[in-house]
This record gives sequence, structure tokens and C-alpha cells, in this order.
Amino acid sequence: MSKRLVDRKAVIPLVSTIPVMACAFAFSLGPAPEKRVLNFYAEAPAQVAELEPYRNKVVPFLLADLPNKGLAHRLEVIRFVGQGYHPEAVPLLGRIATDGTEAAEIRQEAKTAVEHLIDAGARAGL
Repeated sequence: MSKRLVDRKAVIPLVSTIPVMACAFAFSLGPAPEKRVLNFYAEAPAQVAELEPYRNKVVPFLLADLPNKGLAHRLEVIRFVGQGYHPEAVPLLGRIATDGTEAAEIRQEAKTAVEHLIDAGARAGL
């Protein structure tokens, strides 16, 4: 007769730990980028520094929301996008910078962001 590797009584407790371990692993990864962006919008004072470690993952979501003129923390979003290297943001920010219906502060910040992104793109091409 062959010897069992695991006792029958230990199989169920052993197998039941798999979902628990999977949940623990998922929670250790933290919230998804979409959730991070939603949390950022919900905060009373904008905490842009919390998005920085996840910049490349959250910028696409921020850019998708940026045309919304009622967006919470829109000025901070423009600054955040403009401080990185995101050439895909230049057309959108250019439209915001030239839109006469936008607030002057938003237009100026978008113009500054476009200038920074173009300069960063030129430096990256050298």
C-alpha cells in the first residue's frame, strides 16, 4: 500500500486557504488605477503626490476626464499631467489652452503644461 502525502483530514483546511491567500495578495496590491483616480477626485484638498508613484497608470484616466469642465481638481490634473512626459496630452491641453470659454487660470495652466511637454519631448529626442 502506498503512503499518502497528505492526511485526508488536512485536505479541506489546506484547500480552503487558497482563496484566503488570493484575497490577501489582491489587497496587498492596493486599489486599481481607476479607484486611485476616483479617490483623488473625492479628496477635499487635492493630494497629487499620492498619484505620483502610479503616474503612467493613472494619466490615461485623467486625460479621459480632463475635457469635463466641471471636473474636481481640474487645475491640479493639468499641472500633474504637464509635469510628466506625456506627449499624448499635448493636443488635448492645446485645445483647452485656446478655448475662449475656459477660465483664464485653466487656459494659462494648460498653456504652461503644453510648453513643458513640448520642451520635455525635445529633450527626449536629443
